[in-house]
Amino acid sequence: TPVIADEVDDFILDLKNPDGDIQIRAAEALGDMGDDRAVNPLIEALADVNVNTREATAKALGKIGDPRAVNPLIDTLQNEQWGLWEVQEAAAEALGEIGDTKAVDPLIEALDNEDPLIRKNAAKALGQIGDQRAVDPLIDKLGDGYYGTRAESALALGKIGDTRAVEPLIIVLQGGDGQLQKNVAAVPRWSAAWALGWIGDKRAVDPLIDALDDDNYGVRAGAA
Repeated sequence: TPVIADEVDDFILDLKNPDGDIQIRAAEALGDMGDDRAVNPLIEALADVNVNTREATAKALGKIGDPRAVNPLIDTLQNEQWGLWEVQEAAAEALGEIGDTKAVDPLIEALDNEDPLIRKNAAKALGQIGDQRAVDPLIDKLGDGYYGTRAESALALGKIGDTRAVEPLIIVLQGGDGQLQKNVAAVPRWSAAWALGWIGDKRAVDPLIDALDDDNYGVRAGAA
């Protein structure tokens, strides 16, 4: 409708407002509206000096899901300037939402980023895209130093569904991920349980039955 069209135009103009809070609200609104007229203005806003604006812009582009944003988001993901980790994290998340296979290799590279949340978001994005090239790199990340990356890698492997992941996921389920800590270790383990269910390989049946008696309720639920 004309009213909505006027709103989109107004928010596009707000992306260039000198007030960073107005920019952020505009980016968030444009993402929620999902109008593809906002794609190019949002891509331009990825170069804004305000880190928070860039983060909101990347998330908005992910919500809209237009493939024109893939290359700019890849460039953003690979930008290693200090202090931009939040933007890279948002770019990884957005690339997963768009789901274009062009992002697979850059996201695999991001699995080795020093920022744990970039690694976590890259793993999640690779699961959303579902490309087989990510299987071995994600298996490697089942031993990552950050439990969130281990958990998202397990879930991603479940979504991709490749049976190469079955034995490594069983090891994680059984607590052999090499990063056991009382509370956080349970998160990758229940993720592994869910992933094994999604893959559906019968080798996981006995380990999952054993996990029904696990001390952690989340692991028991995932196994069930």
